[in-house]
Amino acid sequence: MWFAPQMQARFTQTRLASRIHARAWESGRPGMLRSTLGALIQDYSKPPTPRHCKFCQLVHSLFFISVRQIGSPQMKISFSRSSLLSAIGIVILLSALPGAIRRVMQSGDPYLFTQRFFEDLWARLLGPGRLRFILQPTAAILLGVRDGKRDSRIGRPPFLSGLVFQRTHRRELWRSSIASVRDLVAIAIILDVISQILIFREIHPGAALLLGPVLITTPYSASRALTNRIARRRTQQVTANRPT
Repeated sequence: MWFAPQMQARFTQTRLASRIHARAWESGRPGMLRSTLGALIQDYSKPPTPRHCKFCQLVHSLFFISVRQIGSPQMKISFSRSSLLSAIGIVILLSALPGAIRRVMQSGDPYLFTQRFFEDLWARLLGPGRLRFILQPTAAILLGVRDGKRDSRIGRPPFLSGLVFQRTHRRELWRSSIASVRDLVAIAIILDVISQILIFREIHPGAALLLGPVLITTPYSASRALTNRIARRRTQQVTANRPT
């Protein structure tokens, strides 16, 4: 075709640049490498001539966009620990949801807050994974103590009273609490699902969604509010006893 020489020239130039790139990399000359890549990008950033067909223009545009965007923040995909834990928890709960709905429709037993539910609570305390009922609230208490001290330093109200009664601080308290305990809540839900499989051989997603957050948020909220009050009282006492 009539545009083949132009495409072949571009291909030859790219092969030459790749050879120069390899030699610069082997010889340890980064200046040569940067100049070669700069020349290549500058060449492909030139607008296509009118003799190019539409296919050549499309290939040229796509190549220029790919060269320009390599290494940009938009091309980097990163998965944080919080998003990974949340995704695992959501996948587990969604996969167990159809079976739970089928059991409810067949038996008519909603499970939550029934006699069987409270009996299973005792089985959780005695069955596999019972150590999590100590470790997870302890971790939540430590996080609450940390955030309570921070609230006292920057002048925030106690956590529970601020959420309920103070609208101006409600949003920032809510956001900070979610950022602190979301990983622990996700882990608590996942571990509760695992314990249900080991103990009961079935999964109740509603119970995991209820017990997991309660196991974390209750000690966290109480310790954060109490730590803030204690720290503020100590600060007031030190200020009052300071000689004027």
